[in-house]
Amino acid sequence: MLWQLDAANAMGQITESTLGNGLKRISGYDAYYSPNQILLKNGNSVINQVDYNFNGTTGNLTSRSDIQCVDKKGNPFQLTNSPSLETRITYGHNNKKTIFYFDRIYVNSNSVRGVQSRFIESIGKSIPLDSITKIEIQDGRKKFKYIK
Repeated sequence: MLWQLDAANAMGQITESTLGNGLKRISGYDAYYSPNQILLKNGNSVINQVDYNFNGTTGNLTSRSDIQCVDKKGNPFQLTNSPSLETRITYGHNNKKTIFYFDRIYVNSNSVRGVQSRFIESIGKSIPLDSITKIEIQDGRKKFKYIK
């Protein structure tokens, strides 16, 4: 098993799923059906939690909680989310690299979809999960800010 649907809400959004390694993913949604929390659990232990807030009128992401990461030496740390964070994904047999903005990445059951431009939202790409060999997150040092 690569992935299994365990539960969905009335809108058909996945609320619980099991990954092939036995980890459980539990997703919560707000009154406008935007995601507000994703938990990754190993048994009863939460090993990752991401909280979201969306503007109910515009649908824009207004905040996302800190990200649990591991540095090059294997040490865990919290990375504070910002609109300048970039995610570099290495994939395929030729180790091709693609950069997405971190707060514009969406993961579904078999791929990662991301946006590569802040100004042209239609410039996006999907990468199959089974082809990804490495994911790196870095601060692109751009002067983007969230509007409240």
